[in-house]
Amino acid sequence: MSKRVLMITRAYYPNNSSGTHRPAKFAKYLPRFGWTPVVLCADWTPENSDGYFDPSLAAIGDVCETIRVPYTVPPSGSLKRRVRILTEILWPFRAPLGFASAIRRAAEDAVRRESFDAVWSTYRPGLTHWVASQVSRRHGIPWVADFRDLPDQTHKDWRAQRAVREEVAICAGARALVATSCPLADQLATRHTALVHVILNGFDADDYPKVADERIETFTIGHFGFVYEFRDPRPLFGALDILAREQQVDLDDVRVLFYATPTATVIPLAKPYACARIVQCLDNLPHREMAVVQQRTAVLLVLQSSEGGGSIPAKLYDYMATRRPVLNIPGDGGPIDELVRQTNIGFTSGDPAEIARILLAWYREWKATGSVRFASEPQVLAYTREGQAAQLARILDSVLVGCSHSCGPQPDRMGRERGISCNSTSAGQPAQNRKAPFSGGSGP
Repeated sequence: MSKRVLMITRAYYPNNSSGTHRPAKFAKYLPRFGWTPVVLCADWTPENSDGYFDPSLAAIGDVCETIRVPYTVPPSGSLKRRVRILTEILWPFRAPLGFASAIRRAAEDAVRRESFDAVWSTYRPGLTHWVASQVSRRHGIPWVADFRDLPDQTHKDWRAQRAVREEVAICAGARALVATSCPLADQLATRHTALVHVILNGFDADDYPKVADERIETFTIGHFGFVYEFRDPRPLFGALDILAREQQVDLDDVRVLFYATPTATVIPLAKPYACARIVQCLDNLPHREMAVVQQRTAVLLVLQSSEGGGSIPAKLYDYMATRRPVLNIPGDGGPIDELVRQTNIGFTSGDPAEIARILLAWYREWKATGSVRFASEPQVLAYTREGQAAQLARILDSVLVGCSHSCGPQPDRMGRERGISCNSTSAGQPAQNRKAPFSGGSGP
């Protein structure tokens, strides 16, 4: 008989920001593994989605029972903005207070109306974990806390430290925690006693129906998603200038396109380079349209350094589904570089000269064939959303019995299956391998 899980998330369809796809795909595939989800989320509209409302996702309809709570965009006025910032400082896992209270009431109503075997919530924002902790404590339902990001992932200042202390207090009642990369899991494990699992992000092949084989008319290098301040495309611009200066590449053949990134973020960085004329910033695309555009792009660009805090951008998994090569600049010296190497989906470098060599080989192949070969067809099949839902189902199964036995197979650091033991010395877990509790004070 199918078990029931209440999934608490602010991010969900028809919002098309990167954080929405993880809970949406879990909800889609969990029923195949014995779990019936009920999703509790924000009610996203064109007015409150900050440009990320996707009519094509709205048209798909819900894959399960979905409870939507009205969500108001945070105030932008000077005084109201100060109040909002103060609230986020004082209660980082309950802000905004009004929405947190509303979604908690909706969760209580759902639990009183229906029977649930488990609760799952995903950060960020932290209010989802606060709501889950309240429901779990009041109704005795085991809870799994999922972290797409961490509060101290990229910043270690006093605000991050305060958020970590609240995270530790609120998540003390979670039966298990889940992170999206091993560095994030290791960070969580230093401050929580519950077992920390890793479920990577991934791609849904249903979102990427194969497009007709046809020549890519322009050698396009595409970046899909916002370019944050610590992501630097200048090594790419330098490489293109090298190739143009040496007359190895005709810049009239090339376009560098940044989707969902404001012009002011990238164009000033490109301005000193000769290739600036081929760099363009474009609007965000609907999810299904983006999938087609990505498949008709010659090279897909990732920009992330070690300042990303050990996270792996969700776009990298979507790139796998396109069967297009990936250029990873400058590399993080960690999980992103490792994933690129192990799957053979592309190359990593921060050196303009080396990037130029890589691009020249791809450019020549494109000139000869009209496309660039993808060398990683078998390897990427391990990174599907369906497989990750299977992993979550096993974790949910394990918390039902209080983690008093082996939890079964769990993906290792890069997604392969391995056996794990639960966090208990009586279950055969060596004491020295247990997750150490966080002692308070500053984050790790």
